[in-house]
Amino acid sequence: MTQNEVVKFWKESSDKDWEFSMELYESGKRYDYALFFVHLSLEKLLKALHYHLKNDHPLAIHDLVELAKRTGQEFSEENLADLKEMTSYNLSARYDDYKKNFYKKATKEYTDIWFRKAIKIRKLLLSFFEL
Repeated sequence: MTQNEVVKFWKESSDKDWEFSMELYESGKRYDYALFFVHLSLEKLLKALHYHLKNDHPLAIHDLVELAKRTGQEFSEENLADLKEMTSYNLSARYDDYKKNFYKKATKEYTDIWFRKAIKIRKLLLSFFEL
């Protein structure tokens, strides 16, 4: 695959996960899984950005902060703190012992806040493709 094809693959996969997270969020039924798919979407977008900027495969990791740092782009401390919190959605939604606590944490109010932050970060990441 060419560099453009790899980037396109990651971005399209990210977009699908983002759309699914929005459907879950808007349904008001499973905020925990909506946040999990936010994480997955941002992870794939960061991997697309890494490949776009470095023409190299990113690490096979799920840590959004580490993936962001590996792109070489500037991120504010606030963005990195938000990405750190969003990284926890991956772990919390996957493992049974975390699911119950995460389900309780993922209230509408909490999810509203974190969706707004995720939208802001997603826009930032997309802007880096335009550089």
